Amino acid sequence: MSEPIIHHTTLNTEFKGIRHSISSSGNQVWQFRGIKYANIPTRFRQSTLHEAFSPVYDATSYGPTCPQPLFPTRMEEALIGIPSPIDPSTFDEFECLNLNITVPANTKPNAGLPVMVYVHGGGGFTGSNADWWCDGGGIVKRSVEIGKPVVVVAINYRLSVFGYIGSEELRQVNGKENTANFGLRDIHTSLTWLTHNIAPFGGSPTNLTLYGESHGSAAIFTHLHSLQRPLFHRAITQSQLLGTALFSTPLSLPFASSTYESTKTALGVSTAAELAAVPYQDLIAAYVKSDPRNGMGCMVVMDDVFFPSDWKGRLGGNFAGREILVGCTGNESSVVKMVMVSSPVVNPRPTTASFVSSLETVLSGSKVRDIFANYGIEDTTEAELVADKLLQIVEDACWYNPQRVFSLHAQKSGVKVNQYSFEQKNAFEGPFKGVPAHSLDLAYLHGDERIFDSCEDPEGERRLQGELRDAWIRFANGEGGGEGVKIFGAEGNVKEIKEDGFLSEFRRGEKWGVWEGVGEAELEGLIGLVVVHLSGLLGQAKVEKKD
Repeated sequence: MSEPIIHHTTLNTEFKGIRHSISSSGNQVWQFRGIKYANIPTRFRQSTLHEAFSPVYDATSYGPTCPQPLFPTRMEEALIGIPSPIDPSTFDEFECLNLNITVPANTKPNAGLPVMVYVHGGGGFTGSNADWWCDGGGIVKRSVEIGKPVVVVAINYRLSVFGYIGSEELRQVNGKENTANFGLRDIHTSLTWLTHNIAPFGGSPTNLTLYGESHGSAAIFTHLHSLQRPLFHRAITQSQLLGTALFSTPLSLPFASSTYESTKTALGVSTAAELAAVPYQDLIAAYVKSDPRNGMGCMVVMDDVFFPSDWKGRLGGNFAGREILVGCTGNESSVVKMVMVSSPVVNPRPTTASFVSSLETVLSGSKVRDIFANYGIEDTTEAELVADKLLQIVEDACWYNPQRVFSLHAQKSGVKVNQYSFEQKNAFEGPFKGVPAHSLDLAYLHGDERIFDSCEDPEGERRLQGELRDAWIRFANGEGGGEGVKIFGAEGNVKEIKEDGFLSEFRRGEKWGVWEGVGEAELEGLIGLVVVHLSGLLGQAKVEKKD
C-alpha cells in the first residue's frame, strides 16, 4: 500500500500526509494538513504568498488556528447538536494561514481533477479548517465511488479584529493596500497559492470551485463583486448572500473607522503602532466590546482597493459566463433564534404595541400594518407566536427573498444560476432537533457517515448525505442542475421542482410583495428593531448583578 506522499517539483519539497480515517480497503483517501500558504508580515498588513518549503514537509497534523473569541458553545455545535470545542492552545496570530488538501490516494500529478475549495463560516469571528464540519474526506471518497474524483481544500483565514478591522488611519499609516479586509484577501492569497501549486496534488488550477457556508458564503460573494478578478471558476454559496439587511451589508470606511477608534479608546492607546503591539487576547476583547455589530458577524469594508463602493454592478464583469449554485436551509432563522436566546432575560417582556411604535420611527404606520397583517401579527397575538412570525420576517427579508432577487440579477448579468434548498429535519439531539437548521447541511457534506449511527434512520440519513455530496461533486465537474430548484429532504427525499412551485410549497413567496417599495435604509432599520424585539421576547440569559 502506497504511503501518502506528494513529491512537489515546483516547490522542491515532499509533503508527507495521512491516510484519512474515512478510507476503506478499496477506496483510500489521503489528506495533507496544515500546509502554510501565506505569511503575515505584521498585524494589520495583507498576507503574502508562502512558497519556501523545507525538503520534507510534515503535513500529518492540523496547523495553527487563527485567534478568535471563545464561546461556551459555538454556532455549529448548537445548531447541529454535535459538540466540538475549539482549543485556544492552537491559536497563532502569525502562523495560522494554512490549508488542508484531501485527494484520492495515488492521484497522479497533473491529473487535472476539479478542485473544491471550502471557506468556513462562523460569522467571520470564529472557525477553523480543523473543525470536523470543514473536512473534505467524505466528499473525496464519494467522488471516487461515483467515478467523478475531485480534490477538496479547506482554508484558514484571519478572523475577528485581525481579519476585519479597517480604518482611515491604517490607510494613512500602512498604505491603501492595508486599509481593511485582511481576512477576505487571505482567501484570495490562498487561491493564488492553489493556482500555482495544486497540480502536483492532481488538481486542476483552471477548474476551481469555491464553496462556503454562512459567513463563508458571504465571503465568496465579496470576491464575486470585488476589484480583484476571481481566481475561481464556479461558486457554491450556502445560507448567506451579500447586502442583506443588518447581517451582510458592506460597511463604509467611516463606520469601520469608528469601531477602530472605539477599540483604541477601550485599550487606552492612541496610535496604530500601539494598537499593533497589544496582546492579541486583549485586542479581541476590546474589539468585541467596541463593535456595534457584535453578534451580527464581521463584514467587508468598502475600501475601494479590494471591495468597491459600487459593488452591485460588478458581478457581470467578474463572473459572466461562469456558474453559481445558491441556496439555503429550510429554517435559516434558527441562527437568529440561537443568538437571541442567549440575550439577557427582559422582565416584563416587551409588548407588540410598544414594538409597533418603535417601527413607526423607520417606516410609515400603514406599511408597518401591511407587514404585520401579511404575517398574521396582531396586538392580541401571544408573545411566543409573535416571535415565530418575526423570525419568518427575518428569514424572508434576509435570506429567502434576497436569493430570488440575486438569482434574477445574476442571470441578467450572464451568470448561470442553479438553486437548491436543504429541507432535511435535524436528526441529532439538541435544541434544534426536527428543524432544517442553519449549518445542518454541513453534517451531510463534511460529516463522517458514522455520525448518523445513533439517529432514528441512519441509513436514510446516509443516503441523503450521498445525494447532497453527489450534487456538489457534479457541479464541480461542470454538471450543474436544471432550471428548477433541487430539494434535499424532508424525509430523505430528493426532487427538483420549478421555482414558482418551490416558492409556493417551501417558502412564503406569496407574502413577498409586501417588501416592494421598502428602501435599503428602511429595511435595515426594520430588521434591526425586529432583532431587538426578538431579544426581548426570547432572551434567557441571566445577568449577574455587580456589587
